Amino acid sequence: MNLKEILDSTEIPVAYDHFTETSETPIPSLPFITYVEGDSDNTMADNNVWKIINDYTIELYTEFKALDIEQKLENVLLANKLPFNSSSTEWIEDEKMFVKYYYVRMI
Repeated sequence: MNLKEILDSTEIPVAYDHFTETSETPIPSLPFITYVEGDSDNTMADNNVWKIINDYTIELYTEFKALDIEQKLENVLLANKLPFNSSSTEWIEDEKMFVKYYYVRMI
């Protein structure tokens, strides 16, 4: 299962990097999730990659501090054995929304 499929199981709208608004698909209302791939940290030896390790940042956007929505995302990550760290929740003044970052590593 890839990260998009895992995040989709939260039943919160998900997009890689950002949502693109079109005449047929508006940007979803809050809450929503975006995620981006960061650097890899592969395990290598003898001129071979032994383990592919990718780091991702998951961004959870909400209109208020929503512990139940955070818990929903965290439960999905835990159920799929994805260890994570998270940031404190930040207010984005220009967008009038909160964001919380989750950092996961997929091996």
